[in-house]
Amino acid sequence: MKKMMKKGLAALLLAGIAACMPMQALAVTAQYSTTQAFLDAMDAEQLRYTWKGVDNDGDERVEVSFNGDNMSAIKTIWFFDQDLDRVSVRVWDVIKYDGSAIDQLYPSLNQVNADYKFVCFYADDYDDTVTAKVDAEITPESAGTTCVNLLFTVVNITDEAYTTLAPYDTDGN
Repeated sequence: MKKMMKKGLAALLLAGIAACMPMQALAVTAQYSTTQAFLDAMDAEQLRYTWKGVDNDGDERVEVSFNGDNMSAIKTIWFFDQDLDRVSVRVWDVIKYDGSAIDQLYPSLNQVNADYKFVCFYADDYDDTVTAKVDAEITPESAGTTCVNLLFTVVNITDEAYTTLAPYDTDGN
């Protein structure tokens, strides 16, 4: 009887510990092979991410965040296409700007777009923010390596470009 109670208590403790583990610590099985290749590569690099599943547009979404040297938070949002041939990456809210100062912002946007060839920065006049974006062709075989390399490129370029855009940031990221 004591032995059975000990086993039951041990099982209960293990279940409690498993329930407290963050989702990133559990293996994620993505629906698309390109997304899975990215997640596997992220796991191999011991990088944290949040898998969001498939959205209403049929894109599988992953979020990865870093603290930068110039920005307090750089949140990359990844959209993997159901055709398994492309990925779209966005960093929303690089800065929040005063909509009436858009004409002063444009030369700085042009400068960062000229300086950093792999990431495009644009002003979104819907919410007066600047977004960084990248779209890339991938295959299920190349997605892991390509996307991890692209992750570091997007994060580094966004963090560096912020120094040029910071004078227009009304939120002080």
